[in-house]
Amino acid sequence: MDRGEIVVGVDGSAESDAAVAWAVTEARARGCGLHILHCCESRYYGLWTTTRTLRDGLRALARPLVDDALELADKLDAQVPVRGGVIVAPPARALVRLSARAPLVVVGRSGRGAISHLLLGSVARHVLAAADCPAVSVGRRAPGIPPDAPTRVVAAVVRPASHERTLHLAFGEAQLHRVPLRVVTALPGADAAGASALRGLAGALIPWQEQYPTVRVTTSTTIGSLADTLKTLCTAQDLLVLGHHRPGQHGPDRLGARITSAMHAVDCPIAVAHEPAAATAAEPAWRNAEARPALNNPGREP
Repeated sequence: MDRGEIVVGVDGSAESDAAVAWAVTEARARGCGLHILHCCESRYYGLWTTTRTLRDGLRALARPLVDDALELADKLDAQVPVRGGVIVAPPARALVRLSARAPLVVVGRSGRGAISHLLLGSVARHVLAAADCPAVSVGRRAPGIPPDAPTRVVAAVVRPASHERTLHLAFGEAQLHRVPLRVVTALPGADAAGASALRGLAGALIPWQEQYPTVRVTTSTTIGSLADTLKTLCTAQDLLVLGHHRPGQHGPDRLGARITSAMHAVDCPIAVAHEPAAATAAEPAWRNAEARPALNNPGREP
């Protein structure tokens, strides 16, 4: 696993606190530090232009949010190096820029529900789609569930050959936290190509098991939407790893319906690994069909 500082975006919400708690646990396991950051968007205050004095004032107003997050991190583990800061910049753009030098970027994610989906935000969605490093979205934890390391890693793939970075992240996290890994494939229909992919999943993972011999791996293959599969499979104490295929050099960085629907279906932390655009060409024809089902239990990203 890469070292460096895990970047955590905070805004003072319960979901933000959950992101800090998850990042502390991850930093402890990786032996790295945290960079806790709040980004002030001056336009939120009706300021389309700013002076140095105004920017200093915005930083001063937002500093207590960061101080609270630093206090939380210190309370959870005083041995994890942590620093904080406030910058005046669009949050999504700033976090993506910082992700170029980070092993992970972590943001909060709100709960599920149709009303939340109508209020779908853009910061977490943009960060998960456009970050240069893997990005993690963490929701508010239910009462009684401590911010401990995951008890299992779940990786959802269409074809292992086109999800190498996804599997690299999933196997790495399972090895790091010494937990089992479940690799799942969900296909929209039982056609011949899909049946062949289902039969070949376990065999395709053999090279990964040789590379990570201490990770205990099981596989699961189902017919139906990925969101429905993950809703049944994942628990709040899992870490779900998904792969995002970038649209190309000039395409917009947007999460597809497949990832978005999965995010709305589960309560556990979700890590998104970014696959190169060229990998998209290796996808079977039925992959795009899976991206079209309606969202299940939609929720909102902060």
